[in-house]
Amino acid sequence: MNKLKNTLEKLRPLTKRHTLKNEVVSKGSVGWHVEHSLQAIDGMISDLQKSKPEEYTYAFNVKRFFVFTFRKIPRGKGVAPETVNPDITEITEESLNLHLEKTVKLIESINNTNKNNHISHAIFGNLNTRSTITCMDIHTNHHIEIINDILKS
Repeated sequence: MNKLKNTLEKLRPLTKRHTLKNEVVSKGSVGWHVEHSLQAIDGMISDLQKSKPEEYTYAFNVKRFFVFTFRKIPRGKGVAPETVNPDITEITEESLNLHLEKTVKLIESINNTNKNNHISHAIFGNLNTRSTITCMDIHTNHHIEIINDILKS
Protein backbone atom coordinates (compact mmCIF):
# COMPACT_ATOMS: atom_id res chain seq x y z
CA MET A 1 0.00 0.00 0.00
CA ASN A 2 2.79 2.41 0.91
CA LYS A 3 4.54 1.58 -2.36
CA LEU A 4 1.44 2.68 -4.30
CA LYS A 5 1.17 5.88 -2.26
CA ASN A 6 4.85 6.62 -2.95
CA THR A 7 4.26 6.04 -6.65
CA LEU A 8 1.34 8.48 -6.56
CA GLU A 9 3.55 11.09 -4.93
CA LYS A 10 5.72 10.98 -8.05
CA LEU A 11 2.73 12.36 -9.97
CA ARG A 12 2.40 15.47 -7.80
CA PRO A 13 5.28 17.53 -9.30
CA LEU A 14 4.22 16.47 -12.80
CA THR A 15 0.90 18.31 -12.51
CA LYS A 16 2.74 21.63 -13.02
CA ARG A 17 3.75 20.46 -16.50
CA HIS A 18 0.34 19.11 -17.46
CA THR A 19 0.17 20.87 -20.84
CA LEU A 20 3.41 19.43 -22.24
CA LYS A 21 3.05 16.98 -25.08
CA ASN A 22 5.21 15.08 -27.55
CA GLU A 23 3.28 13.23 -30.27
CA VAL A 24 6.33 11.09 -31.05
CA VAL A 25 6.16 9.62 -27.53
CA SER A 26 2.39 9.71 -26.94
CA LYS A 27 -0.78 11.31 -28.22
CA GLY A 28 -1.60 12.27 -24.62
CA SER A 29 -0.18 15.21 -22.71
CA VAL A 30 1.51 14.92 -19.32
CA GLY A 31 -1.83 15.93 -17.77
CA TRP A 32 -3.67 13.26 -19.73
CA HIS A 33 -1.33 10.56 -18.40
CA VAL A 34 -1.67 11.79 -14.80
CA GLU A 35 -5.48 11.99 -15.05
CA HIS A 36 -5.71 8.60 -16.77
CA SER A 37 -3.60 6.99 -14.03
CA LEU A 38 -5.83 8.46 -11.33
CA GLN A 39 -9.04 7.47 -13.12
CA ALA A 40 -7.75 3.91 -13.52
CA ILE A 41 -6.93 3.65 -9.81
CA ASP A 42 -10.30 5.11 -8.82
CA GLY A 43 -12.11 2.63 -11.07
CA MET A 44 -10.16 -0.37 -9.82
CA ILE A 45 -10.77 0.58 -6.19
CA SER A 46 -14.47 1.06 -6.87
CA ASP A 47 -14.72 -2.36 -8.56
CA LEU A 48 -12.67 -3.94 -5.78
CA GLN A 49 -14.98 -2.59 -3.08
CA LYS A 50 -18.15 -3.64 -4.93
CA SER A 51 -16.98 -7.21 -5.43
CA LYS A 52 -18.01 -10.21 -3.38
CA PRO A 53 -15.00 -12.04 -1.86
CA GLU A 54 -16.76 -15.41 -2.02
CA GLU A 55 -16.95 -15.10 -5.83
CA TYR A 56 -13.18 -14.73 -6.32
CA THR A 57 -11.46 -17.44 -8.32
CA TYR A 58 -7.82 -17.63 -9.28
CA ALA A 59 -6.62 -18.74 -12.69
CA PHE A 60 -3.08 -18.56 -13.99
CA ASN A 61 -2.62 -15.84 -16.63
CA VAL A 62 0.55 -15.72 -18.75
CA LYS A 63 0.34 -11.98 -19.50
CA ARG A 64 -0.20 -11.19 -15.83
CA PHE A 65 2.72 -13.44 -14.88
CA PHE A 66 5.15 -11.58 -17.15
CA VAL A 67 3.90 -8.05 -16.39
CA PHE A 68 3.84 -8.66 -12.63
CA THR A 69 7.21 -10.45 -12.64
CA PHE A 70 9.05 -7.79 -14.62
CA ARG A 71 6.81 -4.92 -13.37
CA LYS A 72 6.68 -3.55 -16.90
CA ILE A 73 3.82 -3.02 -19.36
CA PRO A 74 4.86 -3.12 -23.02
CA ARG A 75 4.21 0.19 -24.73
CA GLY A 76 1.55 0.52 -27.36
CA LYS A 77 -0.03 -2.85 -26.58
CA GLY A 78 -3.07 -1.66 -24.64
CA VAL A 79 -5.85 0.79 -25.31
CA ALA A 80 -7.43 2.80 -22.51
CA PRO A 81 -11.14 1.98 -22.09
CA GLU A 82 -13.46 4.96 -22.62
CA THR A 83 -14.20 5.05 -18.87
CA VAL A 84 -10.59 6.03 -18.15
CA ASN A 85 -9.95 8.15 -21.23
CA PRO A 86 -9.74 11.71 -19.85
CA ASP A 87 -11.36 14.72 -21.50
CA ILE A 88 -8.29 16.80 -22.33
CA THR A 89 -10.20 20.10 -22.31
CA GLU A 90 -10.85 19.85 -18.56
CA ILE A 91 -7.36 19.06 -17.28
CA THR A 92 -5.75 21.77 -15.16
CA GLU A 93 -3.04 21.72 -12.52
CA GLU A 94 -5.68 22.41 -9.89
CA SER A 95 -8.02 19.64 -11.09
CA LEU A 96 -5.14 17.15 -11.16
CA ASN A 97 -4.04 18.02 -7.61
CA LEU A 98 -7.62 17.74 -6.31
CA HIS A 99 -8.01 14.39 -8.01
CA LEU A 100 -4.67 13.23 -6.62
CA GLU A 101 -5.83 14.02 -3.06
CA LYS A 102 -9.09 12.15 -3.63
CA THR A 103 -7.25 9.10 -4.97
CA VAL A 104 -4.79 9.03 -2.05
CA LYS A 105 -7.79 8.88 0.33
CA LEU A 106 -9.39 6.13 -1.75
CA ILE A 107 -6.21 4.08 -1.51
CA GLU A 108 -6.37 4.32 2.28
CA SER A 109 -9.86 2.78 2.13
CA ILE A 110 -8.37 -0.46 0.77
CA ASN A 111 -6.98 -1.23 4.25
CA ASN A 112 -10.43 -2.53 5.24
CA THR A 113 -10.95 -4.59 2.09
CA ASN A 114 -11.11 -8.37 2.24
CA LYS A 115 -8.11 -10.08 0.64
CA ASN A 116 -10.45 -11.89 -1.78
CA ASN A 117 -12.27 -8.82 -2.99
CA HIS A 118 -11.35 -8.66 -6.64
CA ILE A 119 -11.59 -7.01 -10.02
CA SER A 120 -11.97 -8.59 -13.41
CA HIS A 121 -9.21 -7.09 -15.54
CA ALA A 122 -9.61 -7.21 -19.32
CA ILE A 123 -6.07 -8.51 -19.86
CA PHE A 124 -4.97 -10.01 -16.53
CA GLY A 125 -8.19 -11.76 -15.50
CA ASN A 126 -9.33 -11.85 -11.89
CA LEU A 127 -7.10 -9.92 -9.50
CA ASN A 128 -7.58 -10.14 -5.73
CA THR A 129 -6.92 -7.15 -3.48
CA ARG A 130 -3.15 -7.60 -3.30
CA SER A 131 -2.83 -8.20 -7.05
CA THR A 132 -5.04 -5.20 -7.78
CA ILE A 133 -2.75 -2.98 -5.71
CA THR A 134 0.24 -4.36 -7.63
CA CYS A 135 -1.55 -3.73 -10.92
CA MET A 136 -2.31 -0.12 -9.95
CA ASP A 137 1.33 0.45 -9.04
CA ILE A 138 2.71 -1.09 -12.24
CA HIS A 139 0.18 0.79 -14.38
CA THR A 140 0.96 4.14 -12.74
CA ASN A 141 4.71 3.59 -13.11
CA HIS A 142 4.14 2.74 -16.78
CA HIS A 143 2.55 6.17 -17.29
CA ILE A 144 5.25 7.90 -15.24
CA GLU A 145 7.83 6.42 -17.62
CA ILE A 146 5.87 7.76 -20.59
CA ILE A 147 5.65 11.19 -18.92
CA ASN A 148 9.39 11.17 -18.29
CA ASP A 149 9.99 10.44 -21.98
CA ILE A 150 7.69 13.32 -22.91
CA LEU A 151 9.64 15.62 -20.60
CA LYS A 152 13.02 14.50 -22.01
CA SER A 153 12.16 15.73 -25.47
